[in-house]
Amino acid sequence: RKGTNKLRIERWIEKFYENTFGRLVQPYLSIIKFSAGGHSRLRRTLMTLAVVALLVVSVRGVMPVIGRDLMPPMDTGIIKAHVKFSANETVEAAEQRIKPFLTWLHQQPEVEMSSVSFGSEPGVLSLGSGSLPTESVMTINCVDRFQRKATIWQLEDRIRQKLAELQNVKAVDVYDFGATAVSSIKAPINVQLLAEDYNLLPAASHKAAAAIANVKGLTSISTSWDQDFTEAELEIDSNRALAYGMTPVQIAAQLPLAGIPVTLSGNLVTMQTQFVRLYFNRPFDKNLQDLRLIPIQTAKGPVPLEALAKIRYRLTANKIERNNLLYSVDISGYRAKRAISTMTEDADRALKTVDLQGVEVHQEGDMKQMGDTFKRMIKSIGIGIVLLLMALIAIYHSVRMSVVMILVLPLSMIGAAWGMLLFNKPSCMPSLVGIMLLFGIIIKNSVLLIDFYQHYRKAGNAPLDAALESVRVRFRPVFMTAFGTIAGMLPIAFEWAVGLERLSPLADVAIGGLIIGTILTLIYIPLFAYSVEKKDAR
Repeated sequence: RKGTNKLRIERWIEKFYENTFGRLVQPYLSIIKFSAGGHSRLRRTLMTLAVVALLVVSVRGVMPVIGRDLMPPMDTGIIKAHVKFSANETVEAAEQRIKPFLTWLHQQPEVEMSSVSFGSEPGVLSLGSGSLPTESVMTINCVDRFQRKATIWQLEDRIRQKLAELQNVKAVDVYDFGATAVSSIKAPINVQLLAEDYNLLPAASHKAAAAIANVKGLTSISTSWDQDFTEAELEIDSNRALAYGMTPVQIAAQLPLAGIPVTLSGNLVTMQTQFVRLYFNRPFDKNLQDLRLIPIQTAKGPVPLEALAKIRYRLTANKIERNNLLYSVDISGYRAKRAISTMTEDADRALKTVDLQGVEVHQEGDMKQMGDTFKRMIKSIGIGIVLLLMALIAIYHSVRMSVVMILVLPLSMIGAAWGMLLFNKPSCMPSLVGIMLLFGIIIKNSVLLIDFYQHYRKAGNAPLDAALESVRVRFRPVFMTAFGTIAGMLPIAFEWAVGLERLSPLADVAIGGLIIGTILTLIYIPLFAYSVEKKDAR
């Protein structure tokens, strides 16, 4: 309707731009002119060394501080709890002990529902594998984080403290659902001890657990098994048995009928014999001391078991695990929000101070998977940069200009590192995806500048004049691209929706990288472009 005339609002916006962002063009032009002044080669060298030094400080100084993770911590609203009662208790006793906690739990306003399972034996519902009958696994569903004041980690602290108050609790692990990036990983920190003799492992696991207990960020530590199961060993007197017309096998055959677990003696280290435990609801398994009173039917009438055998009591393993033909025990450590790389490094340093002779030590937590994943991602980024360089050479018919555009990509890592530090997020898989997004936008801005630079060079302008004109003309489009992307990333960076915790590192990298990367692109792309020209930059 107005034709080519600008509307009043358009003129107002343009005036606002000219009085604010538009004024930034002149400082850029002044910096480029400064680089071409007296002793221009020295000036350009110092400017390049300065930005390289800043890059090294950012990568070598900031990145170790923020740490690395496979995935950033996320308030999922689902809490998992693994509660281990004494191995000498029954399932019924453990169920009674946990009832007061469940009553308290469902009185909490943040909790919607929960489910509980005991053990992993036939006929008993289990959400895992390898759990003893008196081990409980709970899943607690809470309302989403916008409907409660406490974070999931604060709720975990409350639940952990309440569970620790239960009678006969041996270990409590409370962690957020999805605590590990891969379901096959037992815990974020998982120290696995291996040995040929399983008797070495309980003491070694206690030493290792005590060593890593002081690692900052760990909320709980537990071992997968221990030597804490009370066992009664019967040594049958063959002469007395024969005096009553009984053989040892006939005596042993009557014990299961009285509700007592029975196993043949064997060399457990060679795994030639496996223990089988049976649980019965009989009077004599309430107290191991009652074993001596079990009546054994003989040809001369019933006699107590203590008349035919000596009874000795000792502690034995509640279960035994194997891995790669060796006996194994896992020390599992759970965390709240601290980066897994720094925690693993601290755990490794602590374990080096412990004497674990005869035992192999391996890290099987998130760090093991993270190393392989990061290598694959970095390899993918490297391949992408090579393909991009080949495409730029084919399009611009200039190796030098293509290399100039690629060289500015690492400079955006300065802003990416400080962005993650500012938002307190670790380097993780989403942040690597954010780096690829960042590189794409930076290379697009570089293409805008180089395209106009070559256009002015073909028109006969000197290299320096072409560089200055490319900045003057393309300043607004470059800033529009950068700040338009930043505006779109803000809701993700500030996690304004459920689930955005997983994506926020992507936005943090993009925002920090675009702010610093755009500033440096407008300086160093023109500077490098006219510097590599054969003609005098002046």
